[in-house]
Amino acid sequence: MHNLDNEIFDSLNLIDYINELKDFIETDYFEKQVEKYFINNKTKLVLVAKPDKYYFKNIEEKIDQDLENLKNSLSKDQIDKLKEKEEKLKAFQEKEDSKEDKATIPTLEISDVDLDIEKVPRQIEDDDFKFIYHNLDSAGMIYNEFFFDINHLDLENLKYLCLISDFLGSIDTKKHSYQKLDDLIPINMAGLNFTIQNIKNNDGEINNFIKISFKTTIDRYEKSLEIVKEIMNESVFDDEKRINDILKQIKALFEMNMYDSGHSLALTRSFSHFDKLSYIKDELNGFGYYEFIKKISKNIEEDFNKFKEKLEDLYKEIFSKNLLVNITSSKNDYEKVKAYVKKEFSDLEKIKKEKAQIDFYKSYYKEGILSDANVNYVSVGGDLKEFSDKKLNLLALSSSIISNPYIHDLIRAKGGAYGAGLMVDKYGNIGTYSYRDPNIEKTVENYKKIPEILENLKLDPNDLKNQKISKMGSYLKPQSLQAKTSLDFIRYLQGFSYKELEEKLLDIKNAKLDDIITLKDDYKNILDKNNLTVFGNRDKLRENKNYFDKIIELDS
Repeated sequence: MHNLDNEIFDSLNLIDYINELKDFIETDYFEKQVEKYFINNKTKLVLVAKPDKYYFKNIEEKIDQDLENLKNSLSKDQIDKLKEKEEKLKAFQEKEDSKEDKATIPTLEISDVDLDIEKVPRQIEDDDFKFIYHNLDSAGMIYNEFFFDINHLDLENLKYLCLISDFLGSIDTKKHSYQKLDDLIPINMAGLNFTIQNIKNNDGEINNFIKISFKTTIDRYEKSLEIVKEIMNESVFDDEKRINDILKQIKALFEMNMYDSGHSLALTRSFSHFDKLSYIKDELNGFGYYEFIKKISKNIEEDFNKFKEKLEDLYKEIFSKNLLVNITSSKNDYEKVKAYVKKEFSDLEKIKKEKAQIDFYKSYYKEGILSDANVNYVSVGGDLKEFSDKKLNLLALSSSIISNPYIHDLIRAKGGAYGAGLMVDKYGNIGTYSYRDPNIEKTVENYKKIPEILENLKLDPNDLKNQKISKMGSYLKPQSLQAKTSLDFIRYLQGFSYKELEEKLLDIKNAKLDDIITLKDDYKNILDKNNLTVFGNRDKLRENKNYFDKIIELDS
């Protein structure tokens, strides 16, 4: 409200305004407001937005020309003064903070970090289905997740299943139109989602699930379950226009978000060259899925019936008794929920098909993905499959130390990117990323300085302590009840034990500077593999086409 020149604390009186408006419900107040401000309003604005694929290029050219004109208008003395200021700025950027300056910043001590990990209570019951129950105070809410085993589907069918999961709840059923479902769903539950989950366990085995999640209260649970079951069993794929509209929305949403999450997409794509789980995730959520959506959109134009038959055949074999149920609620509500689920899903059949083989061929190569972006997202990645847990924990700490300040200074402060960093996952995959980066080769060369950075690493005890606290904090940060229990369920599927996290925290806490420096050879090994993904500006990537082994045109 203060943005509209009102007093900032007026917003705390919102309930008073709502109560005042409530008193007008039985009057003609709202009708008069509509009549005054909409029907009889003689002021209007017609705004036409026209896309232009050369928009950013034209802006850059104009900026370059403006800078050239400015330079030509300056005297030699003025140019020299600008150069002097530039040198001062560069010196300021490269200057390290003194110990005295750092000492003025309030800090925690290692002893302030509570390493007692909150263990989420987990009860497992094998009944008609496997129930995983979390007995926590949920304030009357029931957090519900159904995980249906879909391991019998190959990668191509999983892609189609991603489409089906986007359609479900947004298309008609035999009983209700999608417009009616739009009314029924929010009345009875919140957060209804159908998504595909790919989980790798500690043995390296990947399992695939279609997940249905929602939250509700016990008085609406039975009705919510009826709606979910109706969507599971009675969805109709006949409406060509509606399905086309949803496909266009999926494609447009990816295109709208890909520049905001380009660093994550590039990192996953980089990992997909050598890691099977990342390959599957890229095919189902990343650039691979986007290419699939474009192909399907063309196929529908040519033969919608063939596409519809494919969806209908697949739809019949995804919801079965191969089911895991994750529930968070009070004990009393859980017993009722369990009875409802067993009753509603009693007619599900058991699927006895063998697990499908998803082919994957590991290789390292340099890939460019061309787009209309005026910046780049640069990721170099590799894997350390032969590692001890201790080394992996040290690598996790080293990734934080290298990211900030070193990668940050080289690629953001000096290179002009909006952001940069380094990440290590629990499977030994290590990757760099840059965000909205004007450079390509220069950024890769900066990544290759990581072994040298480690070799010459000098951190005083206080800086190392702060890095440890920061990294430990990333594993100990507070979570909502729903996020906490959902993560515990995923950990159950992964075969994760809380002892692993305790060991990770202890390894980070007890790490010595020499332990971090000795990782330089591991980073060199990764960087020498020359595994690269660059997603970004079409013209800049074409200028460097000889730098890549493979070029993909991400033409919308």
